[in-house]
Amino acid sequence: MRIGSSIRLAYLASALFAGGAVFAQGGETSQSGKPDVVIRVERALPGVQYVYVQLVRKDYPPQLLSEQCQAVGAALNQDIRGLELSTSAIAMGSSDYGSPGTMSILRARFAINGLVDESAGVLRLVPFAKAFAGAEEPHTVRNLMILYVGYEPVKDSTLSSVETDVVKVTGRVDYASMSDGSLKPMVEYRVELKTQDPAQLEFPEAASKPTKPAENPSTGTVDWRLLGIVLAAALPVGLLVYFALRPRRGRRTASRRHEKR
Repeated sequence: MRIGSSIRLAYLASALFAGGAVFAQGGETSQSGKPDVVIRVERALPGVQYVYVQLVRKDYPPQLLSEQCQAVGAALNQDIRGLELSTSAIAMGSSDYGSPGTMSILRARFAINGLVDESAGVLRLVPFAKAFAGAEEPHTVRNLMILYVGYEPVKDSTLSSVETDVVKVTGRVDYASMSDGSLKPMVEYRVELKTQDPAQLEFPEAASKPTKPAENPSTGTVDWRLLGIVLAAALPVGLLVYFALRPRRGRRTASRRHEKR
């Protein structure tokens, strides 16, 4: 199963490279720092997505997370459905947050429409960036990991990476392990927010189309009518030159008689 999936992933990545995309294949993205929030998007029904959110931050306010989830829907002009919040305790080693112990992780899940346009190969990122920007310290979110599980990038359409004055996005293709042991294709994005103003967080969510090279005028079609006119005009001139250079028969005969004498 894993061998076949690896072959499929390699084929997919090679096709994307051929199309000019810059998706990484497996491993870490260029933004390998720890994210503040991990968001997982999965297909529920056609046009409907399940969203799972996990805050990798200590003591994050549940009310703030609820408002941010609602803001995702507002950015799409949609109402989210079935919002649920939960907490779970995890072991916290000294390498994670500076001291051993346990920490309460805050999670949320909901359903929504409009995060994916499969026909166009667009996986939405702006709604999440807008929703999670703007929180005051110590709950400010600067780095997001967004996983689109069960979706494959579309050549020349799905965004691979982009950097603007307000955001830096890096994507990679991989496979996600499911609870039943199966693997599903996945597109992972790391989104670094350079501003905390949601109004400024507008950036491309689709790949830029390859520019068509300018047509070389010398390779255009020949205008045969113009060529015929030019040749027709040149032909009499050539004949005049030929007859002007050709010696007359009378002069040649007279010169030969003169030589015999």
